[in-house]
Amino acid sequence: MEIYHPQDKSLSSVLPDTSLPRGLSSAPAPHGGGAPRGGAEGGAGAPPGAEPGRAGGEGVYPDVYANNLLESSHHCPGHNNEPTRSSCGDLHHWEVCPECQFAKAIMDSCYATGCPECWPRWAARAAERGADRIRGYMKASAIPHHPAHIDASLPPATYQGMTTGDACREALAGFSKVVKRMGAHALTVTVHPYRFRPGMRERAKDEAKAFGFDGNAYRWALSREGWHEYLYLSPHIHALTFGYLKASDDFYTKTGWRYTNHGQVPPEKLEEVLYYLLGHAWVLGNAKALRYWGGLSTRRLGFTETREYQVVECPTCSTPLRKILPTDNYQFIENAPEAMHYVILRQYFIRAKGASGPPTLCICPEVVPEKS
Repeated sequence: MEIYHPQDKSLSSVLPDTSLPRGLSSAPAPHGGGAPRGGAEGGAGAPPGAEPGRAGGEGVYPDVYANNLLESSHHCPGHNNEPTRSSCGDLHHWEVCPECQFAKAIMDSCYATGCPECWPRWAARAAERGADRIRGYMKASAIPHHPAHIDASLPPATYQGMTTGDACREALAGFSKVVKRMGAHALTVTVHPYRFRPGMRERAKDEAKAFGFDGNAYRWALSREGWHEYLYLSPHIHALTFGYLKASDDFYTKTGWRYTNHGQVPPEKLEEVLYYLLGHAWVLGNAKALRYWGGLSTRRLGFTETREYQVVECPTCSTPLRKILPTDNYQFIENAPEAMHYVILRQYFIRAKGASGPPTLCICPEVVPEKS
């Protein structure tokens, strides 16, 4: 991309070259980056040097490698071999600042969880909505602390011999029965179907770094044809929780479940954490990858909303951005129309019997780029 100077208002100096191929070109066929993913089944054996009797080097249960049934496709976002539509991931329009070199590409998206091109935009939108809801709950209920990120594992004996979908459903149903004993009263719930085999997380990180892969270790592992070599079936729950959690040992003694507390998540990091969790969540056959329980549920947390179009401002200089389609032929950027986003402003409030007065105000915008 050429540096655009305010004195030069021609379009050729500000718009990057859009003819370059999308996705990662240096890595061999990564799934989820635009390149097709093969359907060959990878080996299921544990890597050399794997410690017997350990679950992926991270768990606390006996070896359950035999539970990986070598399904041809994983159950995480981007599991389809081809995009939903031929236009998925194509450039829809540019949002360009006439006063500085800022330019943002708005891509066409189906927002389908299984689309290898569009799942990142689905995950980003879902993460924004989840973060808005959590912040709205914190403000409406005047909670002084941040949510804690925990992951909880069910005993492997409860899902032995099950398919991935059935095992994840068993984990979700089992967690709903024991979550109150943990002490959580409001939480988001995401099911993860897989864990890394011993030593494979480090290998995935090294390979992703070597190929310049734009994603985390899980996404690299899922992009491989032999993804079974990296991961094995071990469904577990990730949750952002509010409440005073009981000790993990006591929780295990009473329920057979173990959980790990990864610490509190500050409000400004909620989108980042939720996006990471959704990136390798169970979505195939799962209508809700991100669930809200307890105080975060729709029964307990309500909202009112207003919808309006707003002019998009440049994040660098606050100048209104201009919308430019690939077919437009404006000589000067100022001739292009202003970019508009459809914004949803939500006001969250706690649903309670006998409540009076106006709901607590928490404006959490959801931005939808205009495509018309």
